[in-house]
Amino acid sequence: MRLLAALDEAGSMMIGETFSLFREVPPLTAIAWMTLHRFISIDLDEAPIGPDTLIRRSSNEVVR
Repeated sequence: MRLLAALDEAGSMMIGETFSLFREVPPLTAIAWMTLHRFISIDLDEAPIGPDTLIRRSSNEVVR
C-alpha cells in the first residue's frame, strides 16, 4: 500500500525508485501482482520491464 500512496502523490515512478517501499515481499513480485490485479499499470509495449520502466496507478482499478 506504500506504493499506491507514493503513486497518488507522485503520479508515476520508475520501478527502480520503488524498491525501498517494499518490506515484506520482493519488490518485483509485488509489482507483478499489483499489475495483474490492475492496481498499477506498466507500458509493456515500449521496452522490456527494467528499473527505468514507468509505473502508474491504474485507471482500470477493479473495485472489490
